[in-house]
Amino acid sequence: MLKRIGIDGNSVELLGYSPEEARDKLLAGEIDAALMVLSSDSPVVQQPLADERVQLESFPDTDAYAVLYPFLNKLMVPAGVGDLTKHRPPSNVTLLAPKASLVVRSDTHSAIQYLLLNTARQVHSVASIFRRAGEFPAAEAMEVPLSDEAAQFYKAGRPFLQNYLPF
Repeated sequence: MLKRIGIDGNSVELLGYSPEEARDKLLAGEIDAALMVLSSDSPVVQQPLADERVQLESFPDTDAYAVLYPFLNKLMVPAGVGDLTKHRPPSNVTLLAPKASLVVRSDTHSAIQYLLLNTARQVHSVASIFRRAGEFPAAEAMEVPLSDEAAQFYKAGRPFLQNYLPF
């Protein structure tokens, strides 16, 4: 992706910090920028978002990236969501984020697939600043096709007996 926009490995130094290290170094002014792939609810994301020393910048050409790289989503961080009293960020910010995929081997038993999908729905279906309640998980095949069980789960939910009998 960097090569596509004319950035080579010689013009920037990419460092492999943990999210916590990146946050700490960013807040201390030891690094100029940080890219993080974390939940928006994570304190590692929330702290820099609310901090006046950090400026959240819009990612340029997000529509083009989302089309060229189907595994990316265009997201908008609403103004004030980091800290309403300080109005952080001061304006809407457009970001890119990778899509998360739940992938299982083709020989995974159908009952286990339903259990995984149901658990994913329970854990990840709550609303956040980037999604409405019930929006994830979603039936979106990217490079791996949906299994028959996943297609049925998204169409009709869990099998009838799983609603009444313990797993």
